[in-house]
Amino acid sequence: MKQVLGAFEENKRALNLFFNALCLTEKEINESEITEDLKEKQILFSVQKSSFILMLYNIIESTVTNILIQINSVLVSYSSLLMYSDFDNDIRKLWIKLQIQNLTTAGKETRAQELSVLCDILCKTLEKPIDWKRNKDFINFEKVKGIYSASGNMDFRKIVSIFKEYNIDISRNNAPALSSIKDLRNKLAHGNLSFQSASSSKSMRDLEDDKNQVIRFLENLLGKSKEYHTSLEKKLRWKIDCR
Repeated sequence: MKQVLGAFEENKRALNLFFNALCLTEKEINESEITEDLKEKQILFSVQKSSFILMLYNIIESTVTNILIQINSVLVSYSSLLMYSDFDNDIRKLWIKLQIQNLTTAGKETRAQELSVLCDILCKTLEKPIDWKRNKDFINFEKVKGIYSASGNMDFRKIVSIFKEYNIDISRNNAPALSSIKDLRNKLAHGNLSFQSASSSKSMRDLEDDKNQVIRFLENLLGKSKEYHTSLEKKLRWKIDCR
C-alpha cells in the first residue's frame, strides 16, 4: 500500500497547489478594473474551476482504483498456494461473481438478483481448489470495475457498495460532495456542460469544502484499506504456515 499512499499524497499536493493558484487568480480578478481583459480572465477562471472539479474526480477514482489493485494483487499472489475454502466468505463470493460475469448482461436486474442468490448458495457448498492466476478476469482490473459499473460513476454510494464486497465498511464516513463532483464530471465528459458554465454555481468556498470532504473521505478509506490489506496478508500467510 506504500505506492498507493504515495500516489495519493502526490495528487493531494497537486490539488492543493492548483487550488491555491485559483485563490490568487480570484484575488487578482477582484482587484482589477472592469475591462475587456478582465472579462477574458473571468472566462479563464471559470474554465480553471471546472478543471479543478475534474481533478477532484480524478483523485477519487484513481485512489479507489489503486487500492483495489493492491488488494487484488494480494489475492492473486497467494491463490495458487491456497484452497477455495481458505478464503473468507466475502472473497469467495467475489470470485464466484467474476466466474459468472459472462452469464449476465448489464441492466438485467432480475437475472442479477438470481445470480446473487446463486453466489450465496455456492459459497456455502462449493469446496475446490482455486487458481486465481488462470482467472484472467480477476487480474484484469477493468473487468472488476465493470462488475460494479464503477468507471465514471464513483460517488459515495458506489464506493461504499464496492468496498462492502471486501467487507470494508466505510458507510459512516459520509461525503455528499462526491455525488455533485461525479455529476459535474460526467456532464463535462459528455458535453452536456461547457467548461465555462459547469462551475458557475461553485464559489471558491464551495470548491474548498468539496476538496476538504474528498481528502477526508479518501484518507479514511486509505486508513481502513491499509488495515484490511495488512490483515489479509497476515491471514493468508498464516493459512499457508498451518498447512
